[in-house]
Amino acid sequence: MKLDLKLFLCLMMGAFLFVGCDSDDDHNHDHDDGNEISIQIFHPEENQIVSAEEAENLLISLEVIATDENHDIYIELYPADDASDKVLDFHVHLHNPIYTFDETLDISEYSSGTSFILNVRAALDHDGHEHVESQIEFSKE
Repeated sequence: MKLDLKLFLCLMMGAFLFVGCDSDDDHNHDHDDGNEISIQIFHPEENQIVSAEEAENLLISLEVIATDENHDIYIELYPADDASDKVLDFHVHLHNPIYTFDETLDISEYSSGTSFILNVRAALDHDGHEHVESQIEFSKE
């Protein structure tokens, strides 16, 4: 009888702990307090002309900083005259205030004089209803 009671109490405690550990309880997705996001594109720079040599190893470097936290971040690179030709089509979902992106790409196959758009979009809220966007244009020599 004592064994049954101990087993019953252990099972009840385990069930209580399991139900009590809901990861959403600790994480508030409500950002009515004014989450602000800044996007800083370090490289390439606006209106930069990328040399043919640099085009083989073009560094894309940026940082997305939130006063509360980031959620969905979208990073796209494409020729200015064809947004469907994605050189880079990146998405990440996270819950950190700072996100750093550094990636090297090869755009050497594109012809000289091609203009590119680097577009970065970050969600202000978890549901993605509002975004902050930053975009630069640069070209290949």
